[in-house]
Amino acid sequence: MAEEEKSTKSGGKIDIATINRLLVTGLTNGASDIHFRVGEPPLYRVDGALKELKFHELTPDDTRLIAKELLKEDKKSNLDSIDEYDATYIISGKGQFRMNIYKQLGAFAVILRVIPYEISSFQELKLPPVLNKIANEERGLVLPPVAELSCILRERGLPLPLTNDIQEILDFYTE
Repeated sequence: MAEEEKSTKSGGKIDIATINRLLVTGLTNGASDIHFRVGEPPLYRVDGALKELKFHELTPDDTRLIAKELLKEDKKSNLDSIDEYDATYIISGKGQFRMNIYKQLGAFAVILRVIPYEISSFQELKLPPVLNKIANEERGLVLPPVAELSCILRERGLPLPLTNDIQEILDFYTE
């Protein structure tokens, strides 16, 4: 049996061709995310709801193998030291995905978010027209609400301003 084709303890065969087939099927069925987690069959998120595939429940061996198959060659040897890993995964001519590999209760889990080749219009996304107007402004600065701004600053390890006044916040970070 080839290195990339392995039978798992659950009896199912998971190789890169099977993984790619699951991903492409997700794309054609309108999935925004594809989940691989222990104790569940692969899941597609379609219109916000998770839908189970007709597939065996994944074991820790399955999700480890999926994670390994999706990793770039230079990362595969360090698989066991990975707690969380983000990267892009591309199936040439079919689709591209934002991939997150992480450990959940000691086992690997993998979630892939579909990145469309074509960017949807404001109308297709059903966004309010005011957002289109804001996005097309030539000047100005769009700021998140102060509460969200403090979360962003905290994530980036920046000091938090001691005020809720937006002008004072801007002055604080531009001096």
